[in-house]
Amino acid sequence: MQFTKLPTLLSSDRLANLIRYSNLVYGLEGDIAEFGIFQGGSLELLAQHNAHKTVWGIDSFQGLPPASDKDNFHKEGDFKDVDSRAIYGYFKVCYPNVELLKGFSPKVFESINPYKKFALVHIDVDLYQSVKDGLDYFYPRMVDGGVILLDDYGWQSTEGAKIAIDEFAATISPQFKGELFYYNDISHKQFLIVK
Repeated sequence: MQFTKLPTLLSSDRLANLIRYSNLVYGLEGDIAEFGIFQGGSLELLAQHNAHKTVWGIDSFQGLPPASDKDNFHKEGDFKDVDSRAIYGYFKVCYPNVELLKGFSPKVFESINPYKKFALVHIDVDLYQSVKDGLDYFYPRMVDGGVILLDDYGWQSTEGAKIAIDEFAATISPQFKGELFYYNDISHKQFLIVK
């Protein structure tokens, strides 16, 4: 089953989760974001199912940044085979609700209004530091009931992503009542946080 015109590396069940959680947050205030869009397929799906909201697509469009000692497989420059001009043009014409940002974290987040709130965020950036940057930036800006869906949790090739997620989950104190942390192995190693 093809969900989008643009290519994606996400399996159909992981794409289905993007639809499921888009439906869950439909009535909430706040924008949608995808951090790590690669060739744009999953961002297109988010744009389709959140046409009433601004959808942020954030990527370096230059591949991954340098890996840390916590990363075990991916290296600098992986996933650089993208045509950013084509992606910008496609979304400008087909999905005017999409705002694309180019750059590496955490600096790229400075381009977003600091008071912006988010209802749904998909983080798919593979490396320890990038996942950490994404969680540190987005989590405080999530609305109540908002969802962060993290890809790459538990894959053998993305140990750094799992370490960053586990470290973040351990920092949540009891004052954050109502937190839901959910590891979904059925959907190919995704981790869900509901604020």
